[in-house]
Amino acid sequence: DDSFAEAVFQITDGIPFKSVGPAVQTITDSETEYGSLKSEVKLSISVFDALIPRMSSLMTSTASTKPVGGEGSMDLELTMQTTEVKESSISSLPGLAFVDTLAFPTEEVFERIKAGEGTATVTARNKLLDGGRLRLTRAPDGNLFIFVRE
Repeated sequence: DDSFAEAVFQITDGIPFKSVGPAVQTITDSETEYGSLKSEVKLSISVFDALIPRMSSLMTSTASTKPVGGEGSMDLELTMQTTEVKESSISSLPGLAFVDTLAFPTEEVFERIKAGEGTATVTARNKLLDGGRLRLTRAPDGNLFIFVRE
């Protein structure tokens, strides 16, 4: 049941006056059961630039990865672990330095709210093209993402 995860993402999607930058993902040890994925997205919020400066942060989510699908498969089981606020412009304001240390325990919260193991886990279907330079990822909801290796 992906409806809970969808509701959580709607919170971010519902923020008015925002812009979302490109996603940068780093995947390590994906061929083992101890792999990880770090996803970073720059989020900027602009209410009224003439009076309030644009606010931005680097939203960083981490997940553990585990290969699924058998030999030759690039599919990964992702278990969301945390989402953190980093490089926040708000943290430069007096008394708000703690903002850059905020971490949301995604896996723990999802499993408590949905009362079950595995609620923070999804399978990403992956295909590598152009010698591994391009990665196509099909999310459980059917969305297709294209990543380019830098």
